Amino acid sequence: MAIVTSLNALIEALRDGLPVNKVLISRTRHDSKIATVVRMCREQGVIFQFVPAEAVNRKAGAKNQGVCAEIAPVGFFSLESVLAEVKTGLVVILDGIEDTGNLGAIIRSAAAVEVDGMLISIRNSAPVNETVWKTSAGTLGKVRLVQSRNLTMDIEKIKKAGFWVVATDQRAKMNFYD
Repeated sequence: MAIVTSLNALIEALRDGLPVNKVLISRTRHDSKIATVVRMCREQGVIFQFVPAEAVNRKAGAKNQGVCAEIAPVGFFSLESVLAEVKTGLVVILDGIEDTGNLGAIIRSAAAVEVDGMLISIRNSAPVNETVWKTSAGTLGKVRLVQSRNLTMDIEKIKKAGFWVVATDQRAKMNFYD
């Protein structure tokens, strides 16, 4: 179960029709984003409740935006299903991304360019958790994630499907525009 404490992430999750179990909303929040959350919850039949700010803080921690939502865990796709439904011809492969904030930011960028999928190595990788939800600004539900047990084998499958493989490294001497 993922806990979402960001209003933007929650709105995106609701917009994408993700399985939101319950939403707690602080009684101290009264703005257009809260109104949007309430409207979307009503439209989708999602249980929501206005509660004291302390109740949201207990459930979500002190750093929250006045909401706390329980969302079912992210579903992962198979590489074969991603390759069977190619639209943009872009697949992102991540290896060794250990920071959840970085993972969320990469997912947000990948969603913006509508990648067909994202392979994430199961070794030495950040978990997909509420921090990823928050930093992805709710776009986590827009990207088809694939957990890769063997990146080398999966890259070979991608090549056989007609993709070019390009790698980047933060220590590279060549500018990526070149």
